[in-house]
Amino acid sequence: MATKMANGSTQASEDPHQLEMNAVGYFYLPAASLGDEGIYHKYRDTIVKCQIFMIGLRPVVKLVNVVQTGKKMSTVYHVLGQDHAPEWPIPPGWELEQEKGAWTLVDAAGKRMFPDTEHALARLHEEFVKLDFNALYIGQVFGGPGARNAVEQLRKSEIVKKINATGVPDGYRLEVLLLEVAGRPASRVEADDAEKITLCEAALIRHFKPKFNQHPDGGFPSTKPRMLHGLADRTISSVVMHIALEELPFRIFSDAIAPESTHKIAQDLHDHGERERFFG
Repeated sequence: MATKMANGSTQASEDPHQLEMNAVGYFYLPAASLGDEGIYHKYRDTIVKCQIFMIGLRPVVKLVNVVQTGKKMSTVYHVLGQDHAPEWPIPPGWELEQEKGAWTLVDAAGKRMFPDTEHALARLHEEFVKLDFNALYIGQVFGGPGARNAVEQLRKSEIVKKINATGVPDGYRLEVLLLEVAGRPASRVEADDAEKITLCEAALIRHFKPKFNQHPDGGFPSTKPRMLHGLADRTISSVVMHIALEELPFRIFSDAIAPESTHKIAQDLHDHGERERFFG
């Protein structure tokens, strides 16, 4: 699991009726850990800021061995049937040891250290094997004081059970990516914060077309269609959503969209037909 506040800002449009939103922070964790109270309380301050969530598949990464060669060590990770071994320098005065089945570097004073998981995963992704996130479902959570946050909502939601019931491919696991999004202050879009999140979510769903958002009629509706429909007569010229999180250690993709490190989702609402399809 990981959390990061990031600079996802981009050059803003001069159109005051364009809703422009940026992903400015994130948190992700295995879906199997949604009920873990320790994780929840440790990262709650970040979780409660996130208004958009994605459920998707990522490869399982397992540390299977650590091998020392001189003043270097290789951490061997098993991913999708293959082993990959990033090398790390061992600082002078440190030795590799194994304690209770776990590897660690120890110095003469008894201090311990080891490459952190997020750094290791980032290196694996950049140098060896892509650990991309396949978006299967997109949803939102927004409310006032006392409202459920994304983790609390997903604990009670049936969507995780539904996706799991279809079968998770060997070598993958279900993960949840939470996004904190923010708009530009100069915008004069006629929408409150909850409505802006609904517009943002609708644009993301129409862009990625996640498998489990698809309606039986073939469309990809918002999870709050009534609120979205109520915005059709507002002065909203377009919806633009940027996902440009430099520290995110994977790319996002779906069956409809290729893996990319950054995504710019632009929904032009000037055309009458496109506007009708968007707002429902």
